[in-house]
Amino acid sequence: MVRNIKNYTELFENLDSSNPSKRVREDFKSALKQLALDMEASPDNSSVIAYEITGFMATKYAQSLEDGSPIDEVLTIAGELETNPDNSDTLRHELIDKISTL
Repeated sequence: MVRNIKNYTELFENLDSSNPSKRVREDFKSALKQLALDMEASPDNSSVIAYEITGFMATKYAQSLEDGSPIDEVLTIAGELETNPDNSDTLRHELIDKISTL
């Protein structure tokens, strides 16, 4: 179970729909914003937190997103960051900025 997201399993199951309710989508955005705060507070854990975010790529909701949508961009950046590349700091800031606009 993902430690940084309260009720991760429930949120994941609710997002595993191609058309989750507005409340579920808002809960997801709130969870992402909490993870961005966690990432700001603990930059050394950025790849672990990004891994937690990318787990949502497996949901039907994420798979139904149009390329370039804000949530799709968040998931894509998180996917890049989870591998802890040389440009991790840049990606971390980009991810935090992208999440803050949700």
